[in-house]
Amino acid sequence: MKKIITWGLVIAAGIGLVVLLAVRVMAARAARVEEAPADVPAAPVSVAAAAKRDLAERVLLTGVIRPAVEVDVIAKVPGRIESIAVNVGDKVKAGTLLAVIEHRTLELQAAQAAAATNAATAALESARVGLSTANTSYERMKGLFAEKAIPLAEFEKVEAGVRAAESGVKAAEAQLEMAKAAAGLAGEALRNSRVVSPIAGTVTKRLVDVGVDAAPGRALFQLQDVSALELDGAVTAEDFARLAKDAPVRVTVDDIRGAVFTGHVATLSPTLDPGTRRASIEIAVDNPEGRLLPNMFASAAIDVGLLRGALCIPTAAIVSLPSGAVVFVVKKDKAVMVKPVLGAGDGEWTAVESGLEEGDRVIVTGHAGLADGAKVIASDARLPAATPESKTSPESAPAPAPKPKPESAPAKKESAKATTTDTTSTTPAVVR
Repeated sequence: MKKIITWGLVIAAGIGLVVLLAVRVMAARAARVEEAPADVPAAPVSVAAAAKRDLAERVLLTGVIRPAVEVDVIAKVPGRIESIAVNVGDKVKAGTLLAVIEHRTLELQAAQAAAATNAATAALESARVGLSTANTSYERMKGLFAEKAIPLAEFEKVEAGVRAAESGVKAAEAQLEMAKAAAGLAGEALRNSRVVSPIAGTVTKRLVDVGVDAAPGRALFQLQDVSALELDGAVTAEDFARLAKDAPVRVTVDDIRGAVFTGHVATLSPTLDPGTRRASIEIAVDNPEGRLLPNMFASAAIDVGLLRGALCIPTAAIVSLPSGAVVFVVKKDKAVMVKPVLGAGDGEWTAVESGLEEGDRVIVTGHAGLADGAKVIASDARLPAATPESKTSPESAPAPAPKPKPESAPAKKESAKATTTDTTSTTPAVVR
């Protein structure tokens, strides 16, 4: 009995020891979890204060640069390429010789047609002489018949000769017209053996070499007029209603940093695409120096109005999430996620309709991967320079240490709110 009690006490002590050790392990883990955030370093970020400013409302869109004129030069007659006069990159004028197709057979056909034309001309002249002779004989016989000097049968024979001569002239005239048409076709074929440029532009493709057979309809060269380009894009129905033909446009491309090209709205499609619910737009872009190239990806900005005294933040502060656009506001050295109601934008600045107050410090850089409540070390951001259309209102310039103020009243608008249109993607992304 004593042994049983002893073994029971030993087992109980062992269980108690195991439980005690488990409790201590769990407590240690909990302590490490609680202390972990203290080891996470504060993230460096740059901030800017929300402030009132006059904001240019713009319709923004992206698209691809296309040549205003692009043509494929095709062969019109069969034959081998005899010579090529241009290379890719050469600038040509309308009528410049591009290539020559072998044309000895065409020359012979043209000479044959010319000879046939000469023969038909001579035949017509002979028929006209015959008609003149028949008419002279008819007038003489007509007088004799009136005097009953010749019988009726002989006079009718003369009349028939006149009608036959008239038919011969008509037939000869028709033969001459046919000969002239054949000569024209032969001459046109001979001229088409010299392939010339239909436009003034630049040779962008050479699709044949000397000795290659050029069948009718085969493309030989591609020409583009790159002095005048077009930007093809699309806008929403709301933006479409605010655009006008010939409105000025500013165009930029990532491949040519710092350069701004001018243009104007050339065409506005009067219908929406049933798939995208957007309207096509073509922007004519000036390219006098030839710096822009076809198929470059470009961005365009079209001013459509002005917001005065709007509460604005840098567009770079906006982070696009699946749930919507958010910004991070620095409060007590922590990043606080806020979901404001955003308004118009000009690409650099975006108006805030509600959700932020004047003076709130929003994170402009360093917010990638930032979590709500994360510790941050804030420094002042370098803001975009003010433009003539978008300037900070003097009475609302941000102070170094702003105090919380009541929510700003909605900005006074001179036109409807603008939206930014990107025709290439609808996937949310961080605005940078």
